[in-house]
Amino acid sequence: MMQKIALITGASGGIGQAITQGLAEDGWQTVLIAREPTKLNQTVQALQSQGHCSVGFSADVRDPEAVQQVVATVIDEVGTPNAMINLAGVLGPFGQFHDLDLDQLRLMCDTIWWGTLNLCHAVIPVMIERGGGSIINIAGYGAVEASPRLAAYGAIKAAIVRLSETLAMELKRQKIRVNCIGPGLVATKLSTELESTPEAQRFADGMVKMAQTKGVSGQEAAKLVRWLLAEDNPLTGRLITVHDAYEQLSSQLVEINHSSRYTLRRIND
Repeated sequence: MMQKIALITGASGGIGQAITQGLAEDGWQTVLIAREPTKLNQTVQALQSQGHCSVGFSADVRDPEAVQQVVATVIDEVGTPNAMINLAGVLGPFGQFHDLDLDQLRLMCDTIWWGTLNLCHAVIPVMIERGGGSIINIAGYGAVEASPRLAAYGAIKAAIVRLSETLAMELKRQKIRVNCIGPGLVATKLSTELESTPEAQRFADGMVKMAQTKGVSGQEAAKLVRWLLAEDNPLTGRLITVHDAYEQLSSQLVEINHSSRYTLRRIND
């Protein structure tokens, strides 16, 4: 049986490492893309030392030409991905929206929003050509409820959920499933990378403390991704979080696909 290939961005971060490890243990060949080559190589070497098949490519997901080039290289050297998981991101900037630095906002938009768009735009055509695939985007903090002082971040994450829902509809006939995950609050370097203002530092400290008491491990996100990528899972166009009882949905998946459950929608009581 041909080995399945998973293309993963942001795989050198805490959640990304857990997801990559989980997929490798399931027999996936993991193709890692990250901007920082040192951490990328360390992650790849750790997987290889365990006997897993893993390769890494350094690329900036904010650059559409670089993304197109690295995807072409992956196809030539490894093969066409069966799955893509978009994890590259930054948290912040933090503060009242009107006080934020526009350059920092653009950096966040370029990394999270345009990074996701660039990868989807590059990978979808090759998935169509191969006859199907699965795409998982990350929703994260702020996608489903208002998050004061993280207005732009939450808005972008909500936009990624809607993008995923729409792509799922567009690509249904091409047998490409598109879903979002909410990984829960995980204490990672990303959650402490906010700019070092006193207010931001208090927020970051609070997140770390909350993650230690009420958070989840990166392995929970990995478990969810593995469930979504199962060959017998038809779910598409949904936002599933680690806190959902998703393993109990097995008999309802087709029904869910024809409903508005686990989507962004307006509730009118």
